[in-house]
Amino acid sequence: MAPVWSMVVTSTVVFHLVEPVLGFWRMSCSVAQMGRVDPVISFGQVSQHVHKISGASNININSTYDSLVAAPCTSCQIQGAHIGTRNYTIYMLTESMRRCMAVYYLGRGMDAAGGTKASPFPKGLKFLSGNNNARSYDANTKTYGNATYPNVPVADRVTFACIDYNNPKPQANYMSDTNCPDGMRAQIDFQSCWDGVNLYNVGFPQLCPERPRALPKKYKIRAITRDVNSEKATKLKEKVEVVQGDANDPASLKAALTGVHTADQSHVAYLSQIDNGICPPTHPILLPHIFIEVLYSIGDINQDGGKFVFANGDETGYSFHGDFINGWDIPVLTVVEECPAFLPSDDTNFAKTCPETSPVYPCEPVHGIIDKLPGCITPTGFNHVVQPSDNTCPGGNVASCSPNFLNAPPLPFPGNAQYKSLGCYTEATGARALTGNHYASTTAMTAEACIAFCAGSKYVGVEYASECYCGSSLGSGSAPAPAGDCALTCSGNRWEVCGGGNRLNLYQLK
Repeated sequence: MAPVWSMVVTSTVVFHLVEPVLGFWRMSCSVAQMGRVDPVISFGQVSQHVHKISGASNININSTYDSLVAAPCTSCQIQGAHIGTRNYTIYMLTESMRRCMAVYYLGRGMDAAGGTKASPFPKGLKFLSGNNNARSYDANTKTYGNATYPNVPVADRVTFACIDYNNPKPQANYMSDTNCPDGMRAQIDFQSCWDGVNLYNVGFPQLCPERPRALPKKYKIRAITRDVNSEKATKLKEKVEVVQGDANDPASLKAALTGVHTADQSHVAYLSQIDNGICPPTHPILLPHIFIEVLYSIGDINQDGGKFVFANGDETGYSFHGDFINGWDIPVLTVVEECPAFLPSDDTNFAKTCPETSPVYPCEPVHGIIDKLPGCITPTGFNHVVQPSDNTCPGGNVASCSPNFLNAPPLPFPGNAQYKSLGCYTEATGARALTGNHYASTTAMTAEACIAFCAGSKYVGVEYASECYCGSSLGSGSAPAPAGDCALTCSGNRWEVCGGGNRLNLYQLK
């Protein structure tokens, strides 16, 4: 099983270390889904902005631990990590950037008692790191700290590296320089300390269905206020004013809490130095430390003018953020410190064996050249105070089509009036199954294109995502293979399958 996130996802690790800074583990991931999908913050509904998600192939707006671990494949290298992780897309004017992601699980930090053994992520744990509304550096909100392990600004969790191998540049907490010949790398550290109780704190507004904490009936609600953006290590507190209305009455709660449905992330906290240090007493349990690097190939853009903007409208980079949804296969997770244990589930061809699935919202374009940021997002710059109107479409922030919850994987071309599909076939024994004309295309291969190229040939086959073969006969030893052996996405159509390694999707002239 494998992880799920936006970009490159990694899996959960259990580190058993003597010193707090000794080991790390890295896993690469490709994209499993792209669109306005975020089952952490926007469970069951369209997300505010576009994300690229890596991990479980079936990720959608209603994903849970059980659904993730049931995914048929993962877009990550280790096939035992069905976690869910996501980050968001960066656009140039309206042009989507190509990017890759790497996730590190680091053996760093200490629990509140000074121990260095990290606990595995519990089933169902999910959390977010970063502040979607940040457009400036917050030097005041800090991590927990003490005399031995001083605190630091929480905003230091986000850094950017403008990569220029010929002229190295210092890192910054925002997109200080986008003239980056070798790409721009966005980096974020995640919380590593858990309160040991809550898998996800949704705050008071949504307490009824998930985490009942109703007030005693003697209290009346006038307003509930809490600093939902605060990320201090101490637990946040609600302030309840006594007025008319029953605190336990759903109608009173709904009236009082309208408009403040915000997850507070108070169930997790950062290490004192974010990427190292100690956990606060309020969050005593140490988890593996997650660090994500996302490389945006902005150096590939060769045009004057314009500017880069993240999918949430941020022109600064201060709001860079990511989600984590645990979907790790526990047996794999608990032996992660033994590197050989990964070998049975290590798939270096993960990007092709588990390609990007069909979009959850198929009617909303998010790739290539688009007229505006999906979700009617208004681009905003430094020191802007984000308002609801910056992220709201006229008539509501809802995609105009029904979501595709099945998140179907790519399928083989079924054939046409001239050619019928024979299914997945092996290559011939010691030779090619088809020995006629052939060609390859790393950008435009589809079964339809191959059939057109081979028009009139008795057999046509597509292989390894980008190869086309024609033939008048089938080579000796070529035989039917399991359909799952042909699972590589066509280079010219990510929703279509074009064979596999030494496997062809075979078509025969009718």
